[in-house]
Amino acid sequence: MTQVQESEAMTLHGQTYRVRRLDLPADVPRLVRLINEADAVDRVDDATTAEDVQMSLTWPEGDPLRDRWVVEDPADPDRLIGEGVCWKAASTERANVDARVHPDWRRRGLGSALLTRAIARAHEKGAEYLASGADDRLPGSQAFLERHGFVANAVWVLMHCPADVTLAAPVLPTGYTIRPYSAVNDVPTLNTALNRGFIGHFQHREGTDAEMAHWLEGPHVRPDGIFVAFGPTGDAAGVCWADISPTRHAQRGTPTGYIDALGVVPEHRRAGLGRALLLTGMRWLRAHGETAIELDAWGHNDLALPLYQGVGFRIVQQGKSYRRDL
Repeated sequence: MTQVQESEAMTLHGQTYRVRRLDLPADVPRLVRLINEADAVDRVDDATTAEDVQMSLTWPEGDPLRDRWVVEDPADPDRLIGEGVCWKAASTERANVDARVHPDWRRRGLGSALLTRAIARAHEKGAEYLASGADDRLPGSQAFLERHGFVANAVWVLMHCPADVTLAAPVLPTGYTIRPYSAVNDVPTLNTALNRGFIGHFQHREGTDAEMAHWLEGPHVRPDGIFVAFGPTGDAAGVCWADISPTRHAQRGTPTGYIDALGVVPEHRRAGLGRALLLTGMRWLRAHGETAIELDAWGHNDLALPLYQGVGFRIVQQGKSYRRDL
């Protein structure tokens, strides 16, 4: 197995490259440029900002100086042409791995070299299997993962609700209430709602209170757009996290909100609470100028997809999740 070095020269097809660990904070704007230049060609909604990259690098359970690698342009060390990532939480046996290469530098072996380092890091962290994903708009990425022993194991879909869809008023089951997180203001309660609300969902893992506190510090997080449902006895019964993102606005060319998380605790499911939470989040987005609304869902979810379609969402794109056992 390739050992992960701090910095090393790598020769591929007669060209020598420098692959190294991150240099923070200098690499933040370099990563933003790499990601945005790649997405300008790929068009898979990966465009980002310095704030978002910084958030990903400060994830509580991550170690950016050991979990990431970058490749420099041989002619310009200030420009990055590739990055590899491995991240794994203590609460899961899964390591998520990814390799990104600038479109001008693909098909030279850089992606394979970066993925090899990510896999080595996953072994170091004790992962039992790897997970990655590929958008259907990038068949080359799917073929790349399959060449490296990954097998497709699930389908995800991007769903879109147009601006002209009329949203019904939410109807709560008897005894239930929904409150914005700005009124709840308790990290463990929100974390419980998210952790228990996604029990049984694909690749679900329980996050920590520290992780939740970190996400709440995100540059565009609106506590008044996060809604927590409570059952008749006062227990956390579900959550809907609505998101307003300037990056998504720029990608779509129109104000487009996003439902980032919708989950209902198992003992409170099949009572209509999910629909009430979803409509609450959607109506909040509309009230704040987000005319169109999007969300991601797993295509095998027989309960969620009819719910989303029933309030006006339709599938506009899909991709695949891949797995490789170690």
